[in-house]
Amino acid sequence: MILDQAMPQLDGLSLWHLIGGLMGNAQVLVCSGSATEVTVRRALQLKVNGFVDKSESVDQILFAISEVMAGRSYFSESFRLMSGSTPEEALTLTRQQLAILVMIQEGHSNKEIARQLFVSLNTVKTHLRLLYEKLEVANRTACIAKARNLGLL
Repeated sequence: MILDQAMPQLDGLSLWHLIGGLMGNAQVLVCSGSATEVTVRRALQLKVNGFVDKSESVDQILFAISEVMAGRSYFSESFRLMSGSTPEEALTLTRQQLAILVMIQEGHSNKEIARQLFVSLNTVKTHLRLLYEKLEVANRTACIAKARNLGLL
């Protein structure tokens, strides 16, 4: 799947966040003509398989597409420079953790989150504990603040 980052009303990464769980093991390549650090962080969080800068040559874009289609990853030089790391070194959250992060931002209780995600209360608590560890925070308020600061929300 090739997603354009700059789409009217819904950017490519937001679209992937919404439909990613339905797509199974889809290979995702994001194209952007104006990547920002926030965009790069979100792409890493959503575990896209590639990120190509639209200013690259046609041959390079075709190479990126073939790499991702073959199950490998491709990240433009501009992406790697902005991320300051390789995708494997970046902070990664699961889709479930991202969903829980959004729900705690909206003020949902653990019980409400469990009900809406069709998981047990203990599963929600485990995800929250892992979120706190990954973000190096001690509570929900700090978790949301740090997630916003990192561009995760």
